[in-house]
Amino acid sequence: MSSAKFPIIGIGASAGGIDAFHAFFNHMPPDCGMALVTILHLPADRKSMLSGILSRWTTMPVVDAGDGMQIKPNHVYVPQPHAMVSVLDGSLRIEMRTFIKRTT
Repeated sequence: MSSAKFPIIGIGASAGGIDAFHAFFNHMPPDCGMALVTILHLPADRKSMLSGILSRWTTMPVVDAGDGMQIKPNHVYVPQPHAMVSVLDGSLRIEMRTFIKRTT
């Protein structure tokens, strides 16, 4: 639950959905009054470059999201791939998932 006085919006896409992010940020004003948390599905062995990409499409600050980070309006937050993200008292809660390789 969030105590923020502004909307916190989660936006997700598959790895092929980067064009949808581009279209979204082309139409999103930088003074929208919302915090945007972006999630991009990537394979476990891929490093995300989403922060750098999004920063080319918006003048809002694009921040690599960290656990306990206070959420601010007119900011874009990018958690690491495979993170479990929630909001508590106006702060991001980020828990990294672990993967077990199966051998069959």
